Amino acid sequence: MHNVYNKRSKVKIILQPLGAISLKDILWLKERISKKFPFEVDILVNVWKYQIPLSLYDWYKMQYVADETAIWLAQKYSKIIVPLRVLVLGLSNSDGFVRGLNFVFGVALPSKAVALVFTKRLVTGNSNLYRNRLLKESLHELGHLLGLSHCSNPYCVMSFSNTLDDVDRKNSNFCEKCLRKLRSNVERINKS
Repeated sequence: MHNVYNKRSKVKIILQPLGAISLKDILWLKERISKKFPFEVDILVNVWKYQIPLSLYDWYKMQYVADETAIWLAQKYSKIIVPLRVLVLGLSNSDGFVRGLNFVFGVALPSKAVALVFTKRLVTGNSNLYRNRLLKESLHELGHLLGLSHCSNPYCVMSFSNTLDDVDRKNSNFCEKCLRKLRSNVERINKS
């Protein structure tokens, strides 16, 4: 398992469930993210019941508009978000898309320090497979928030996933190139 950096960082990640996400899955994800990143990871119970507004739902496509949903979440957290310091990862049990794509597994807005993972297409009858997909897509979106772009290595967690096969092919680690960049970015954050 590749850890980004060995000493604790000044970065904090907030996991925000949106809709009916299993608490067991969120707690499992929190533990796994904590093993990958040297960051504090929190779930804010007092805002557990956030629901994405229907105004962000495209009734024709029957999906949420992903980037607009991320902006909505950033507005909810506007008083505590600090880019590269306090990051919010929303987890929605619904489906999302961005214009030009039929669907997305997730979306990240680094300038707003917010990312989302849409779990509807990740779900399977195999809970271990589902959780691994959830972890990969969460790490992928967090990687974007920490300055990484898509990777050409199909096994790197930062590779773009256009299908479930793509998600299942990649592993939950950053390749050496992405890991070096991520460590450099975290060191720069810690020095600022």
